[in-house]
Amino acid sequence: MGTEKLIIFGTDYMSRKLAALAEQIGRLPSSIAFLSDQTGGEEEIDGIRVIQGSLDSAKQIADNTSGRKPLFICGMGGTDNYTKRPQIIAATGLPDDAFATLIDPDARMGRLVDLSPGVAVFPYAVLYGNRIGKHSLIMPHVVMGVGASVGDFGIVGANATIGDGAQVGNCVYLDAGSVIKQDSVIGNGAHFKEADGRVIFPSERAVRDSIRQL
Repeated sequence: MGTEKLIIFGTDYMSRKLAALAEQIGRLPSSIAFLSDQTGGEEEIDGIRVIQGSLDSAKQIADNTSGRKPLFICGMGGTDNYTKRPQIIAATGLPDDAFATLIDPDARMGRLVDLSPGVAVFPYAVLYGNRIGKHSLIMPHVVMGVGASVGDFGIVGANATIGDGAQVGNCVYLDAGSVIKQDSVIGNGAHFKEADGRVIFPSERAVRDSIRQL
């Protein structure tokens, strides 16, 4: 485990889960920080330091750090605003190599798995020969079949199953427990609702504007 600081965007539930994942991997709480301008002034959350600042301050933080530069990861973007994740990353001005990839030691991955920058894989996920796009989050107990893929900026909820050969697009949110059948295609910006298997798209313009930030 590197000695560089890990800075997590946001302080909501997903950001706190990423902090817990980082600790599970072996990082000390003192080497982790949240970056947020919407915390109400808290200095710590869950024992993790909060840096008060906007997203565009991330690059300044990195540039002003001597020695090993901090790494970043994004926990922002839930069911109500997941399509804004590309805009969140673009606002930082950071290059791909400034982002961490976090893999829990209890995740199981085949040798052909291709993980992009900014990806997090939580405990007990099982990935075969898959591509996981930039800044996508794979929650606990997710199973991805052979040749399945998730695009950039996706969130795959806990206990979801993505069948062999299925292709999940950019900025997709799969509810916990979702089942994506073999060779299915889930388009950009979709929200797959586990309860009834519906696929919901926000406004097409909102999705296009987000994807354009790639």
